[in-house]
Amino acid sequence: MKILPKGFIKLDQKFHMTANEVANAVDTNDFKTAISLYSEMTQSCLSCHSAYANDRFKNLKTKK
Repeated sequence: MKILPKGFIKLDQKFHMTANEVANAVDTNDFKTAISLYSEMTQSCLSCHSAYANDRFKNLKTKK
């Protein structure tokens, strides 16, 4: 069994937490917050893929 890096687990947990917050914001019709959180969530995707899947996404770059 492959052990996942702690950094990956941290980013994965943040992604899922933020996805839940997006859903909650949409459920309460708070679309401004939902859009902001969605942006944060997709940035976490880029961060994780850049750090842990760069062999599959060679041209992926995050904003600095």
